[in-house]
Amino acid sequence: MEKIIFQVQGQLIGFQSKINAYKFTFEVDKSQMSGDHLSRFHYLQYKPSHMTVSSHVVEAADIIDLPPIKPVEHGEKTHSQRLRAVFYRLWEQNSEGFKTPDEHYKHYMDKLINFYKDKLE
Repeated sequence: MEKIIFQVQGQLIGFQSKINAYKFTFEVDKSQMSGDHLSRFHYLQYKPSHMTVSSHVVEAADIIDLPPIKPVEHGEKTHSQRLRAVFYRLWEQNSEGFKTPDEHYKHYMDKLINFYKDKLE
């Protein structure tokens, strides 16, 4: 994959917790975006990428101090991810009065934890 590195100035305007990820919404003023920036974003859409967020322009010296990013292993889900996905599907089929999948997940995780805690001596 081609190496693409660039900076744009904008503002974080949204943050959402999803089942297996977080979604960030970052707004950039149109005057800050060139056609080159847009083509780079278009190229990177839905591709694994790295993101650095800073309250100031990132200088070369700042990059030296950044901790390395551990690559995300794509493939088989962890057991906890699989269990969370099962609880989500159960909530989709019958919400049982829970307003969000997170409420449903927490309720059933507590039940599962208590079930096994009761087996302890």
